[in-house]
Amino acid sequence: MATSIRLGWFLIGFVLYFGGYPAVQFANRHFFHLEFITWWAFGFLLQQVVTRVIAVVRRRPAPTLTMAALRRSVLALAGTWAVLFACLWIARWYQDAALDPLMQQYVHAQLEEVPIDAPAGGLMLVPPVSPAKTDPETADLLEVDLNEWQCPADSKLSFVYKNPIGFARDVMIQTKGLPRMATRVFLPVYSTFQGVMVRDAKPECIAGVYRVRHPEQFALMPKVVLRPGWEDQPLHQSLMGWGIEPPPDE
Repeated sequence: MATSIRLGWFLIGFVLYFGGYPAVQFANRHFFHLEFITWWAFGFLLQQVVTRVIAVVRRRPAPTLTMAALRRSVLALAGTWAVLFACLWIARWYQDAALDPLMQQYVHAQLEEVPIDAPAGGLMLVPPVSPAKTDPETADLLEVDLNEWQCPADSKLSFVYKNPIGFARDVMIQTKGLPRMATRVFLPVYSTFQGVMVRDAKPECIAGVYRVRHPEQFALMPKVVLRPGWEDQPLHQSLMGWGIEPPPDE
């Protein structure tokens, strides 16, 4: 940036585009090939250090940056950071405003209790609305209420399919730090869905399973986990610390 504002902004745009587009569907297979960006940056810094050391050893004049160039680069970087921060704030504000009506639609949806068959190996069988497969797939929206404090530690709620084909989903269970109130889990299910399971759990772990009436009224059906006190939490995620571990998928 100190050498060339144009090249500096190009590099920022390059990293933002290639480092940011996997967020459309954030999974390892969509970003593992971009690890070269980190090694590339490390290699660039190493190259600059080696070049400077060689110049000193051979007593060659090394290019120096003027205070004006450094001051210009600092201003350009500060302006870039301010623009990115403003974009992030606007995106979060928009997402919170857009998701709130959807969350309210989930919360106030009309439900009918699903009769649960006797557990078979821990699997609570949920009878399908229609066993016939459709093309495209027709979704059935379920709500599972969890008493998480009654569930085993480090367990998960699994949505089990006979042939998953990418539909199976798990919800990690939190057994500590929450009020003793039910957690509501919403998830669309499709053909070959069999039921829900929390391995080695007591019957009190799953408080109930419900089917949302008229799921066609929902334009979107994301997986939603509404834990006690969710109303006071933002409807966006934030990376914690250095972002090494992703936030929970809720």
